[in-house]
Amino acid sequence: YFDAAGRASDQYPVFPRFHDFLLRLDHEGDQRATRFKWWGAGDGYQRALGELDVLDPVERSQTPHFDFAQQFQVLSALHEWHGSEVQGRAVWGLVQHTRDSTLETRGHEFLKERSLSHRLDLHGTGHPSWAWDAGYELRGSITSLNVDPAERDGLLVAEEAPSLARGLNVNAQAPRLLGATYGDVHLVKGPVRVIPGLRLGVDSESLHTWLDPRLVTRWRLHPSTALKVAGGRYTQRPDTEDLFRGSFNPLPTTSSLQVAAGLEQTLSGRLELELSAYQKWLQDPIQHPVSRMPEALPAGEAAGVELVSRYRLREVVFMQAWVGVAHSHLELNSGRSIASDADQRFSTGLVVSWDLEPWVFGVRFKHGSGLPYTSVLGSVYDAGQDAWAPITARDNDARFPAYTKVDARASRTWSFNRWSLTGSAEIWYVPPAATPLYPTWSYDWSEQSFARGPSLLPLLGARASF
Repeated sequence: YFDAAGRASDQYPVFPRFHDFLLRLDHEGDQRATRFKWWGAGDGYQRALGELDVLDPVERSQTPHFDFAQQFQVLSALHEWHGSEVQGRAVWGLVQHTRDSTLETRGHEFLKERSLSHRLDLHGTGHPSWAWDAGYELRGSITSLNVDPAERDGLLVAEEAPSLARGLNVNAQAPRLLGATYGDVHLVKGPVRVIPGLRLGVDSESLHTWLDPRLVTRWRLHPSTALKVAGGRYTQRPDTEDLFRGSFNPLPTTSSLQVAAGLEQTLSGRLELELSAYQKWLQDPIQHPVSRMPEALPAGEAAGVELVSRYRLREVVFMQAWVGVAHSHLELNSGRSIASDADQRFSTGLVVSWDLEPWVFGVRFKHGSGLPYTSVLGSVYDAGQDAWAPITARDNDARFPAYTKVDARASRTWSFNRWSLTGSAEIWYVPPAATPLYPTWSYDWSEQSFARGPSLLPLLGARASF
């Protein structure tokens, strides 16, 4: 649409362009199935480093361009089987991910990661009152990162190219192997199902190991009412990009204790209601400041409540609506608290679809409060570089405007002898007040604005199934 009806601008000489593809081959038998997939996606664009609306003509002419391109490809194979007492699934995946960011002659960042993964899941059902799950997963990767830092201008591209904003030269490659094995037991006694489980993991980086116990309980109080309670310990190792020796400070393992509870209620066999709440206590969470190295903080906490409703009518009409409130914060070494990057206080949405063969219609609405970002308090003049250096405020002290989006979709399917063709049309609408993508500033950091995305985006699509 933008290639045909739009035009490039000084702000976006190359407007953002996205692509994705999927090639899938399935073979299914009575008790076995094999699937192969090759799929991927990517995006790229070129933009002015600053927001040109807040610059004078001389500053506009001196503003460099930022080029960004990112893509990944996945080649995977899956085999699953169903026996009388044991069923299983084995998956193999080869992934390549690249991220290329260039700030003209002022800096460059290139990330490349290749990984090979394998996972095996088994489920046993040999007894009416209990069952079991067991499995393992392995992931080997090689990650390389090359950074020629952008110094003072890096803050303006911190979201897309985080290493440029940190001002550190990097030319490193790191191999890594992650492995984990797990097991759990499904114990059934009347209306109560209890699932205790255990997961053991190991990371070749520092040979770190961890053990995570977990427990899930589901109690059917009535044929239309169920209560769920769950809790456990969860572990997450830092990304390889943040672990290059000699470039970043050693980062610990982030762990969390989590509890959750939910009540499910079905009315008239059609309307489903679910009220759930969760609480998380984090230890050593990793923070990614816009102008400093990633660092571990002492603790963090997150909590939320969500109400979800679903309605179905004869497989023709489906509706799902939700509303949630949440809070997420991190504790600094100084003892103060800041909002985490994912601290969205309020969110709500609605999805409705009508299946009127061969036509399908759908509408989706989403709204959420703005996420945090770090603002700039002012600047100081650096005579040696003849440039203004920003003075950032407290991390995540400001917030983006609230986000709202409405989508409408219509599709039709044509069936032929051995294949079918589905054509679709969509319209995405974001109110102008909700289009900010990232903050930007004038050359001396005295004025702030937002780079904005499109408000209206039409899409056409087609899918062939053989």
